[in-house]
Amino acid sequence: MFGLYMGANTGDTFGQIKVLTGGGAVWGDLILQSGGGKVGIGDLSPSTTLEVNGTVTAPTYQSTAADPADSGIGRLGNNEEICWELATPGADKCLKVDTSDNFSFAGGALAVASGGTGATTSQGAINALSQLTTNGDVLYHNGTNSTRLARGTDGQCLTSTATSIQWGSCVAVRSVTYIAGADNASTALADADDQNGFWVNDLGRTYRVTRVWVQSDGGTPSINLQRDDGSATNILTSNLSAAIGNGACADSSGSTMTIRGTSITCSNLVSSSERDIAAGDVLNFVLGAAGGTAKRVTVNIQLTAQ
Repeated sequence: MFGLYMGANTGDTFGQIKVLTGGGAVWGDLILQSGGGKVGIGDLSPSTTLEVNGTVTAPTYQSTAADPADSGIGRLGNNEEICWELATPGADKCLKVDTSDNFSFAGGALAVASGGTGATTSQGAINALSQLTTNGDVLYHNGTNSTRLARGTDGQCLTSTATSIQWGSCVAVRSVTYIAGADNASTALADADDQNGFWVNDLGRTYRVTRVWVQSDGGTPSINLQRDDGSATNILTSNLSAAIGNGACADSSGSTMTIRGTSITCSNLVSSSERDIAAGDVLNFVLGAAGGTAKRVTVNIQLTAQ
């Protein structure tokens, strides 16, 4: 049964089109323009199959290409697009999901300010969002945001401050030991028992002598060290006397060091002008005085990278 109702109907003030089947007990389907043509609602000259001059309200929209079993307010099928008209005539930007379930944005890259990356490739997206601009830059979190830490200068090291990271001087410590003679030697050391070039700095960077420790098996020998870059100069401002047992030490500040649980105070003897051993320089051992009965002298040098 088909019914067309116009005007008032028991208080209603709207027109109705009804299709009923089963003697008027079951709602039927209403088909318009099955042979073609266009339908206009509030429009006398529709240009598409259905054209509405006004607002369309519906709980859902679903494309014929979408799976009708799926839920959602609006559903499109794979490779179907939703497009926006740009201010430039004829220009659109469209968003779709392809057959591999990946989002794509057609009509140009979505700008960072609009929630995109401003790029059309993954590498371009990383470059756009990372803020890194220079070879060697580091991306890190500063406690509030992910941000750029510019690379350090030549020779600097990346260190932690316990709350953040920063570039600064490298604290790389090396220890060099030289032993003159032996405890079981048959004769004592002589004043001339020096040794040129017992260590060469082949590490490619400058190292600073920060502490010297010396110990002997007997007697009262004294020693010095020389920085040799072709011209040998003493590193200690005066000879350091060795000691039996826990030995003796020298640095540039008079600090203390602990040997076998015992604290000893270092003499302030390391020269601030001669303590830096550049790449290619060598260290010489100088026995200032053999001390009579010493058969062995052990020297340990602490070096810090600069």
